[in-house]
Order: sequence, then C-alpha cells, then structure tokens
Amino acid sequence: MLLYAALSEVNAAAALVLAAEGALDFREWSRSADLARYGLRVAQRRREREPQRRAELVLANSAAERVPEYQTIATERVHRTRLMVLDRLAKFRASAERPEARSGVRAELTKFTMSAR
Repeated sequence: MLLYAALSEVNAAAALVLAAEGALDFREWSRSADLARYGLRVAQRRREREPQRRAELVLANSAAERVPEYQTIATERVHRTRLMVLDRLAKFRASAERPEARSGVRAELTKFTMSAR
C-alpha cells in the first residue's frame, strides 16, 4: 500500500488511513500514527476532508493508546449486504461466461472490488 501511495495519490489518503485504523485494532500505536500522518499529508495536499478527519482521529487514538469502540451493526443489515454482494458477483460470473463480454466484466469486477469499503 505504501508503494501504491508513492505511485499514485488517487485514493491513497483513504487507503493509508484505513490501514492506520487497522493498526489501531492491533495496538500498533507507532505504525498507526505513521500511516495516519502519511495519509493526512496526502489528504491535505489533495484537499480531501474525510480522510483528514479520520487521520486526525487515528492520531488522537494512537497518542492515547486507545482502541476506538465501533458501532454495532445489525445482523439483518449484514445479511442484506451479503446477499446483495453475492447477487452482484453472480451477475458478473454469468456475464463472464459470454466470451464477448469478458474484458468488460473484468473491468467492472475490478471497479466493484476496489470500491467496497
């Protein structure tokens, strides 16, 4: 991911902050702070407010050596989301079986998997 961020700043701030949030969960305080600072610099340069906000939260949590509490997600919502994703993947698979559509389906599948957050 650090290599990706060095090559292209598109979505790099959000990716760096997401990795920093993950490092918090593993109590990797310095790694979390390093990733958040890097993400914050990229976000500030690109004027991306949400990654900036999240990076600042990560920095505060890592300084306090605190793992944030996450909101509980209703089981029904998780189930509906899972069904929606499986349905979309089944449609991609069905489309991929048509030889003329394979390259377009690959592009769509790549977009779909890269946009999942």
